[in-house]
Amino acid sequence: MAASIKGAELGSKEVVFFPRGMVDKSEYRVELRTAGSTGLVFQTLFLPLSLHRDCSLLIKGGTHVRWSPVADYIRDVFLPAVKPMGLEATLEVLKYGFYPEGGGILRFHIKKAALPLKPINVIERGALKGIYLRAKAGGLPEDVLTRGIRRAKERLEGEGFTDVGIDCSPVSSGGRGMYMFLLAEYENIRAGFTAIGQRGKRVETVADELIEEFTEYARSDGAVDIHLSDQLLLCMALAEGVSRISTPLVTAHARTNATVIERFLPVRFGFSESTRSSVIEVEGMGYKGEST
Repeated sequence: MAASIKGAELGSKEVVFFPRGMVDKSEYRVELRTAGSTGLVFQTLFLPLSLHRDCSLLIKGGTHVRWSPVADYIRDVFLPAVKPMGLEATLEVLKYGFYPEGGGILRFHIKKAALPLKPINVIERGALKGIYLRAKAGGLPEDVLTRGIRRAKERLEGEGFTDVGIDCSPVSSGGRGMYMFLLAEYENIRAGFTAIGQRGKRVETVADELIEEFTEYARSDGAVDIHLSDQLLLCMALAEGVSRISTPLVTAHARTNATVIERFLPVRFGFSESTRSSVIEVEGMGYKGEST
């Protein structure tokens, strides 16, 4: 986008953003000179680009870092969830990037969306189709991954999950690092869980964190995992018709996101909370383009 901004300096109490419309290109590149999250950058740009035209987007930075959706989550959970709404993209990991070096590279091919977007309605998960466990590392001994996989499998078997797909391999990366990812595929939705290794943390601890997050979700009745629930809100607000999703709990992050969206769009989110599951509902504005 072409734009100007005021107040983007240290100590400022107000930032004012003046957009001037899209720069009409078929290829876009964003380079983060740190291990900043490529996943968050993608989710910022995905909607405006998909509403504009078919294009490709290359982002350099951190592909697997804490407190953000990793590349696996974007590809295997977020993109499949929004595809039925009319939003479509593919993701290729060209190089992995860990904290603090970064240096990872993601390439996206984004398809122009057909407007208005369709609503989403996912209240029940449906039957479990499969669990897939992934562990990858750059610049670390191979036994780190095998130890992590062994611990995660033991924990899953203890919870009654015995049929697990495994993907365990070293990767090309901009620096040393590792992560573990668990994909749970159900009939109606996919859920994803991530644990990131860091210096001084045993890989067994990484595996424990991963499995604990998954089992907390599995013991609930919510369909959409807590991270996906807030990532879907803007898509739901733009869609035509009523969208409803269930999630294990409504996080403070989701409530904040909903409040911000309501400041910009003529929508109102509803939350119905219970012990094992909560429902988020909104009647979307039916965005049809710039004239809406």
